[in-house]
Amino acid sequence: MKFNITQDSTRLKELVSRFNSKTFIAEIIELITHIQAPRIPFHPFQGLDSPFRQLSFLAALNLSSDPSLEEAPRKISDDEWKEIVVQSIKVRAGYYDELLPKEDDDNEQFYSFYKTSMPVFNDYFDTGNLNFEEQEIERIQALFSPFEDTINEALGLTPKEFIEIYHEIDLQLFNNANLSLQLLKESETAKAFWDDMLVSKTSPRNWKYTGNDQSIIKLMNYFQDNSIKYTIHKSKLLDSFPKNKINSFLSILTIDRTLDEKYLYYTQPNKVLLKPIYNINNEDYLIIGKKQILHAIFRILHNTVDMSNKRESYFSFRGNWLQDKTEELLRRYFGKEARIYNEYKVDGKAHDILLLHKSLALIIENKAHQEVQFSGVPNTLNIYKQYFSRFKKSIQDGYDQCWRIKENFFFDDNFTINDLKNNPIASVKTKSYRDVFSVIITLDKFRGPQINTANLLKLNEDDDAYPLSISIDDFEVLLLTFKKLKITAVGRFIHFLRLREQLQGRLDSNDELEVWGSFIQTKRFKIPEDPKMHFQTNPFMTEIFDREYETGLGFKNEKHYKEKRQRKYLILNSVNNRIV
Repeated sequence: MKFNITQDSTRLKELVSRFNSKTFIAEIIELITHIQAPRIPFHPFQGLDSPFRQLSFLAALNLSSDPSLEEAPRKISDDEWKEIVVQSIKVRAGYYDELLPKEDDDNEQFYSFYKTSMPVFNDYFDTGNLNFEEQEIERIQALFSPFEDTINEALGLTPKEFIEIYHEIDLQLFNNANLSLQLLKESETAKAFWDDMLVSKTSPRNWKYTGNDQSIIKLMNYFQDNSIKYTIHKSKLLDSFPKNKINSFLSILTIDRTLDEKYLYYTQPNKVLLKPIYNINNEDYLIIGKKQILHAIFRILHNTVDMSNKRESYFSFRGNWLQDKTEELLRRYFGKEARIYNEYKVDGKAHDILLLHKSLALIIENKAHQEVQFSGVPNTLNIYKQYFSRFKKSIQDGYDQCWRIKENFFFDDNFTINDLKNNPIASVKTKSYRDVFSVIITLDKFRGPQINTANLLKLNEDDDAYPLSISIDDFEVLLLTFKKLKITAVGRFIHFLRLREQLQGRLDSNDELEVWGSFIQTKRFKIPEDPKMHFQTNPFMTEIFDREYETGLGFKNEKHYKEKRQRKYLILNSVNNRIV
């Protein structure tokens, strides 16, 4: 089958343009809550291989369509959804097609680029931001509070105010989610109607009621109108914040239905991820993705400071924060017994962090470079060049710095650690540390080649082990989970690091925590001796991290932590905690 990205995308936009935006967006939001990674487990949506991103794209196409095409609100039929899904699959397949070799390409050379470009490109456009809500909030507050004046002058809000308004929106959504329970508790007639429907096994979409009892009508509306659960009200926000602050917040993060003929492609910046609040009528607003509000806030604040005269100091601060965050996590996990050196020199060259504990030496370099931003029709060679350039500046450079320390453990009996002023602060007897690992911790995630460092990284000729490269978010989740599960013995930690080291070059995964989840949940994880055998992970391997989060993982300022620890707080749609 031959694909045409422009024609297929145009047809998809035509299909969704006729739907009432409020109804359509509400159905999209409801479908997103049914994602059981990696797919939606019912017809026809199981055909979407990246349901969150593909559904978000449908929402963006609808909101960039001509408003005059909008029909009256109605339920979208199963046949209409099937046609939309089939067309969505065609659109996505067109991008796979573009990544294939052309007639004049050298196949062997092309494949050397393709094996990196294809998974990186697909992962970039198909995967949501894999972190927890508290991690994104901490990052926003930590990285942007020092630039509060610059941000406030440009946007009319401080980072703290962005987060405070976000929390108020979260509270409104929480109250919406509990509305049906409240009605059943407060109204005997609503409870009786509910019981009758349960006995008759009638689906809410088929409920019928001709009376005028407002409690029953509200209950029916709640279950038959998806928008009610996801709608917040400006007037309620104004009860807690000044009008100018709310107006600024909504103007920055709100999208209306406005014709944009140029918006057509899956690989364009997604409009509803950039502005994840849909303005229904200037009072009622649909929250397209609660956590996407945080990602959008981060993106906006980053761009604001990046384009200001504070750019240089901002990027310097990012690196310092990442390094200090790494030290904080290490101290929390390893305790006071571990020796941790943050900002040190060896042989006159500066390094980030060295941890020495019993037989373990962790050589850590932090890299706060941004992930490569892709857009447009994909080109295999260009994607490879863009990605590899950033990989070299971050992960390869980090490894090379680690090796400068690691070679001391290999070839010297001892070496001296100095402070940044070259004053000696410690002497290391290398024979005391037989378990030495190189670790590169990044602020952003760098997709598959970061997980499988053997694919692109060049080892020093005297080294025999590829480094672990992991994002700070995943590193935090990992150490907090270890601590909560009482996996604190250094020997076990080293065992996991050895397993991870042996899997380099033999992994098929786009999520580092899937690998570690399999280690934790498999009592006797064994790696086959045959080097041709690869290990493929799946999203269910991260369920352990979601389960532990549901009962309190221990993030700084974790929401409802006390209630979660007491098993008094229920998280709905928990499979999506790290995604949306």
